[in-house]
Amino acid sequence: MKHKAGYIVLAGPTNAGKSTLFNRLVGLELSPVTAKPETTWMPIRGILTGKDYQMIISDTAGIPSKGGKISEFLADSIKSEIRRADVVLITVKPRTGSVAEVDNLIDYAKSKNKAIAILVNSSEPEDNQYEKYETQIIRTSFLNGDLTPVIKFILDHLPYSEALVEADQLSLETERELIANTIRAKIMELTSEELPHQIAVIIDEIKIRDNGIYYIRATIWVAKSSQKPIIIGRSGKMIKRIGSNARAAIEPIVGKKVFLDLHVKIKKGWMKKIGLIKTALKTG
Repeated sequence: MKHKAGYIVLAGPTNAGKSTLFNRLVGLELSPVTAKPETTWMPIRGILTGKDYQMIISDTAGIPSKGGKISEFLADSIKSEIRRADVVLITVKPRTGSVAEVDNLIDYAKSKNKAIAILVNSSEPEDNQYEKYETQIIRTSFLNGDLTPVIKFILDHLPYSEALVEADQLSLETERELIANTIRAKIMELTSEELPHQIAVIIDEIKIRDNGIYYIRATIWVAKSSQKPIIIGRSGKMIKRIGSNARAAIEPIVGKKVFLDLHVKIKKGWMKKIGLIKTALKTG
């Protein structure tokens, strides 16, 4: 058998470029990219199928920077993805101060006997910061650099296997999950710093109307009453901008014109209740 297939996980500190790299590898913007940390919460798994290989690539949350139940939930999800992976790619930026987060990820992946490479998001000359890990280091710009060495490392370490999913499948996530992640990312892009870790998007309804329009009704959860007017904006201008930007990003995913119906709900303390956290991260 010459065909290879398996699971690849991208893991690393926040804002290292995981989602940018993920989207380039799978060839579609499934994972929202913003300048704000922790845009990705739960893993998004895209599928790259070639003539003699199939890669299921997981974009995970950035290593949580704060404590609390959500951070625990996210940390557990990263470990779960590493456990199921055949290849672990640790994404980092060059010359970052502390590398304790990288230490922990590599130690955990090594304890599970995974093939590991460190991907440095830079095309600048080598530095020695990551050599201490004694694992392969690949340097390239995740935005526009040559990804051939990354693909080669993955293929060299994937097991021989038949395809794991249908060849035309693009993701393991449901449309609801992809849409909710996209809406949340657009909120994070457009609103103030206090909101990102205290909002969730719940998809209430998806249906195709008689005129072919993809109707999506979603509720945005906020943790404080003071946050609702920030998202709505004066005369509703902010929520209209969120809807417009999100719609433009969702249409390529669903392949149809989209009507996005957004609502905001105050859900006090939702981030401290595990049942509500699970509902939020599963998007309803």
